[in-house]
Amino acid sequence: VAGVDVNAFMVLDYRAMAAVADQIGRSDDADAFRDRARRLADAVNAHLWDAGDATYYNFDTVERSRIRRVTYSNQVALWARLASREQARAMIEGVVLDPKKLWAPHGVRSLAADDPDYNNENVIKPYSNWQGPIWPHANWMVMHALLHYGYPAAAIEVATRVTRLCLADLA
Repeated sequence: VAGVDVNAFMVLDYRAMAAVADQIGRSDDADAFRDRARRLADAVNAHLWDAGDATYYNFDTVERSRIRRVTYSNQVALWARLASREQARAMIEGVVLDPKKLWAPHGVRSLAADDPDYNNENVIKPYSNWQGPIWPHANWMVMHALLHYGYPAAAIEVATRVTRLCLADLA
């Protein structure tokens, strides 16, 4: 599987390596890492972005098809700033902020509410893992993506909801 999240993390790693290479005076290496980051980001947008659904999807490299599941991991492309402003707007408004998809009373879900496998049951002891629960680290990435793409009120709301959830867990 060519995962949206894994590829977005790799783009960020290449960008970081370019910054390190710049700092130590290795401009040729920095240019090479920037080029890798750009080429990989272009490939993510060419192969993992679905314009019709206005979201990124993972890609099954054996079956040669998109895995049409709306998950938190697809949102990592927003955090990594791989989406254009237009793509981000469509994805944020159509997926992230949609209560039928990822937007929930306690933050952003790990799996869309309208997915057949969505549940909050205790099916993997002690957690249902990726099938819908709120994950603070995923919400942190989404919050920063919302800030970057011009949705500060939604970013504050995500932070507020997740903070309330974590404080309730602690209590």
